[in-house]
This record gives sequence, structure tokens and C-alpha cells, in this order.
Amino acid sequence: MLPTIYSVSIWRFTLGLGLGGIFMGLFGWLDFKEGLPLWKSYTLNKQTKAAKEEIFESIAETRVNLLKTWTTDRWVSLDSRAEEVIRYDEHQEQLASFLQQSKNRSSYFTELFLINENSEVFASSFSKHVGKCYNTSTTQIYHKAIQTVWKTGKPLLYGPFIDELTLQIGPRSSKFHDEVTLLFLQPIFKQQQLAYIMAA
Repeated sequence: MLPTIYSVSIWRFTLGLGLGGIFMGLFGWLDFKEGLPLWKSYTLNKQTKAAKEEIFESIAETRVNLLKTWTTDRWVSLDSRAEEVIRYDEHQEQLASFLQQSKNRSSYFTELFLINENSEVFASSFSKHVGKCYNTSTTQIYHKAIQTVWKTGKPLLYGPFIDELTLQIGPRSSKFHDEVTLLFLQPIFKQQQLAYIMAA
């Protein structure tokens, strides 16, 4: 009886190695016990793989297109606001009011603010943000993004990143709201010179 048990154990070990070799390429991050059911399911449904890949590719492509369209719409919105904000250039005391009203017209932006060449916020729809400077050692990432816009004169979409201020401001268009955000940086030109940056 002992040799039979021994041979069964060898057979199981050999089978395990054989199957392990087959599905290790597919499910190599799992151990044999977890990977075997997945490998079995994959093998039984192998003929539907191409159709499923096509469905997932289509879903991914749709999501990418939706994000591109959404982003383009935000840039168009910011571009029109950039043209409007120039009118308030001589009346800076009215900038905060304009930014607040402008933000309220959009359901996507939690804040609109203006940044000068020293990376300082000088006007904002969220008054607590005014005076914040983004050229310190703790704000290097923001500073790099802002300086890129100053150097290139081109719009920049930065993120996603974690921003505690976004959490403080609160939600706009969704019940779900956290500190993860995107930052749109729109250069504003006056007489063909970069005057400041509108951020959203």
C-alpha cells in the first residue's frame, strides 16, 4: 500500500508542475490553488476570448473619446473666460466677483483663480486661496507646471494629483468628492504678452 500512496503523490506533484507551467504565463502572480480555477475557466471560455477583447477595447476607446471630448469642452470654456477676464484687468477689485460668477456657470470647476508671474494667486473664486504662493519647496510640483506655461505660453492640463484645497472647497457636480483633482492652466495674453494664468 505504501508504494501506491507514494506513486499517487508523485503523480499529483507532476500534474501540478505540468498545469503550473501551462497557466503560470497567464496567472503567474497566483499560487497553484488560486490559479487553477482561473486557468480552468479561461480554458473553457477560450473560444470567446477574441469577442471579449473586442468588447473591452471598444469600451476603453469610448472612455478615451469621452475624456477627450470633456477635456476639449473645458478648454473651450476656459478660452472664452480668458477673453472675458482681460476686460477686468483695469478693475482688479471686480476680478473675484467675475471669477465667482464664471465658476457658477460651470458645473465642473470647483475653483477659478489667477496666478501672476511670481506663481502667486492674486484673485480667486475661493477667497481663502488668495495670496497663496506656489514657488516654495512644498509646492515644487505646482511651480513646475506653472513655470512650464510661462515658458511655453501654451495651455497645460496637470494631474491627477492630491490637493487639500479641493477637498475644503467641496463638491460641485457630484456627491462623490475627494482631494484628487485636475488642474487646467490657461495662459492669458494682453497685447501679445503673457500677463497671467487662469487656473481651474
